[in-house]
Amino acid sequence: MPCYGNASREVIYERIGDGKRDVIRAYGNNDRLHANTYTNDTDQVYGLAGTDYLYVNEGDVRDTARGATGYDWCYVDARDEASTTCNRVVVR
Repeated sequence: MPCYGNASREVIYERIGDGKRDVIRAYGNNDRLHANTYTNDTDQVYGLAGTDYLYVNEGDVRDTARGATGYDWCYVDARDEASTTCNRVVVR
């Protein structure tokens, strides 16, 4: 931890288990970062270049989705979990 992507298009998932804090950072290209499976944690996902999809919508409202350059989609449980760098915010 943290988990870093590489220059390829990737799908990165959080670690297995409830209550584990994850920090996932994309590197570039078009990535999908999933921290939306396990609860009772405080996850942080960060996009970088390209169109990234950041998922932190797993039922708690303690997570953070932060986009960067490119067009970033942030899927969250509450609007407060998405930073202003998310181009599109989907609250579920």
